[in-house]
Parts: sequence; C-alpha cells; structure tokens
Amino acid sequence: MAQDNIQDKKSIGIDRRTVLAGTTALGAAGLFSGRAKAQSAASAQAQSLPARGEFIVRGANVLSMDDKVGDFVTGDVHVRDGVIVAVAANVTAPGAQVIDGKGMICMPGLIDTHWHHWTTFLRPALRADDPKKTYFPVTAAVGQHYTPDDSYHSVRLSLAEALAAGVTTTHNWAHNVRSPAHADAEVKAMRDSGVRGRFAYGPSQGMPNDKPMDLADWARMKRDLAKDDMIGLGVCSRNIDGNNTSRGAIDVDMAKKE
Repeated sequence: MAQDNIQDKKSIGIDRRTVLAGTTALGAAGLFSGRAKAQSAASAQAQSLPARGEFIVRGANVLSMDDKVGDFVTGDVHVRDGVIVAVAANVTAPGAQVIDGKGMICMPGLIDTHWHHWTTFLRPALRADDPKKTYFPVTAAVGQHYTPDDSYHSVRLSLAEALAAGVTTTHNWAHNVRSPAHADAEVKAMRDSGVRGRFAYGPSQGMPNDKPMDLADWARMKRDLAKDDMIGLGVCSRNIDGNNTSRGAIDVDMAKKE
C-alpha cells in the first residue's frame, strides 16, 4: 500500500472503542444459536461442534439443484450425521427429529465467492457521506491495529451472518494477514463455525508494495490444510498497476512471484 495513502486512525475519527461499540450492537442481534459456545480468544482450545444427529425436513418445496434427484413440490430431505441420505416425495425415517418444512423451500446452502470476513467488525464505523470514512480508508487504517483475536471474532461474526442468510460455503479473501497467528485465527474461526470454504491467504494492511506476502507461511498453511476436507487454500493477491491508490498495488513481477 502506498504509504502516503494510509489514513491515521485518529484522522478519520475512529478508535477501538468506536469499533467495539458498534460490533457489540451487531453481536446482540442474536445471530448465534443458543447452543453456540462463546470463544474467549483465538488461542483458545478448539471446541467441538454440536452433534450433527439425525433429522428430516418434511413437506417442503424441495429444490435439489440436481437433475438426477429432481425437484419436489412437496418432499422430504433426510440427513444423518451431516450427510444427506435420502431425498424423495416421502421418506420413512423412524426416530429422526422432524423439521416441518411446510410452506418453505429446502435447498442446498448458498455459496459466497468473495467476502473479506475480517472487515465485518468495521461495518458500524463506515459512512457513505464522508470520503474519509468509506470502506477503503477505514479498513486500511484500523486493519493495521488488528490482533489475532480481532481477526478471529470478526470472522466468527461474519460467518454467523452468512449462516443466518443461508450461505454455507464461503471464499474468505483475507487481505490483512498480519502474522501466522492471524492466519491461524481466521482458519480456526471458519472451522469453529462449521462452514465449508476457502481461505485465500493475503498481505497485510499497510504492507509495502515491494514486499511479498509471507510465502513461507503460505506454504505452512498449504501443508496444514492438505487433508482438510472442509477448507481449502488460495491466494488473495494485490492489484496489479498503480490505479488503486486506496489499497496499494504491485507490479507484474511481484504478482508472478506471489
């Protein structure tokens, strides 16, 4: 990022208290289910997700998105231990928890292909009527003060919003990976939320354009995620050329290196 374009957090009237006050209101919106357990820190021990159990969605308008399965104006979807075991007009499943789907659509979860989850905490501080407080200057300034805990909790809140909206797979474009601990915190948040997705490892806010992202840590993450069947790894590259003065840009040689 071009250093002369970095706004000091004081100059845009934003401090940690402002951000936390706004996100407290967001968190109070009740996006997390009653069974969810609070995480006190990104370094906390991983907590097990709730047991998947067995349930059946009955009487829903089933849109399977699969030509081999087809759609049902009124149909059932039977799920056991996180796996769909039957989709039909009528499914027999003794002992399964029954979810009444009458008048509702039952379909696969949505996929969001581009989401900067770490910036969710900053949403209450953004304003459209003040150029100094729009998305790019705010995230560029405050992002430089993020701790791994900030990254973890912001991603958790963002994924709670995603699940509430029916998004179960997400591409996490992480362009504020300030350290290996920040990268681990974001991936842990994805795992703790139980979503599928891709973690696109990127640079950090305020990083010089002639400095590559942490390629050694990217390689570590590749090894760590090699056997993960829920989360894949990608690269969140910076823009090429100098047109984006708010975020910074790199030349073609740096892009090839990364």
